[in-house]
Amino acid sequence: MTLMKNAETKGEDKILKAVQQRLRKVFPKLYRRYVGPITLRDPLGSKSCYCTKPISLHSIAHDILSMSIPTEALQCDLCWDEDISVAWGIYGPFGAKMIDKRTWTAICHERGDVKYATH
Repeated sequence: MTLMKNAETKGEDKILKAVQQRLRKVFPKLYRRYVGPITLRDPLGSKSCYCTKPISLHSIAHDILSMSIPTEALQCDLCWDEDISVAWGIYGPFGAKMIDKRTWTAICHERGDVKYATH
């Protein structure tokens, strides 16, 4: 992980790609957490959510903390199940303790309003 951070700070793209490929092959869970998903769910781009714009779980956790999750991602069941909920599991109170329960409750209420409430 230190090698990846150093390559990012020094702008060494070839080294960064090599480290990411190694993570993808040997440590897929770490790859998912810090780089992004192993496979794309919607490569054609028919949606505008995390399915077509894949980011790491670490970045999704920062989106949760800043309450800036895209509306399309809140509406998409795949994004909720495979990205947002997994980020909560890793960075929530039973994991890294980055996201508190109050923030998660607010995200759940926002998802309910966006997905199920009729306007």
